[in-house]
Amino acid sequence: MTSHEEWFSFLEKPKQPGVFKTGDDTLYPIEHVGEVPLSHVGQKGTLMNVIHVSTITKNLVSIEHIVDQGMLGCFIEEEGHIIAQGRRDGRM
Repeated sequence: MTSHEEWFSFLEKPKQPGVFKTGDDTLYPIEHVGEVPLSHVGQKGTLMNVIHVSTITKNLVSIEHIVDQGMLGCFIEEEGHIIAQGRRDGRM
């Protein structure tokens, strides 16, 4: 989930209205669902079914979601530091 509409290569309105509920019980209306291209160190892919919510202030991503969509392994990097990683075979 992200508020960055510019990251999407494809975007559409959801087929049915919906909301995303965070841990503090805040409800965010889902504005769009789409695809976000990913690439790093020669590996490319597209993250499908990404939720666009313009009012959130943080991006939320699931390593499991990325790996389940066919990428053998991945990591999330912030300011030059790996903050999360995962592999299809369950190893880190």
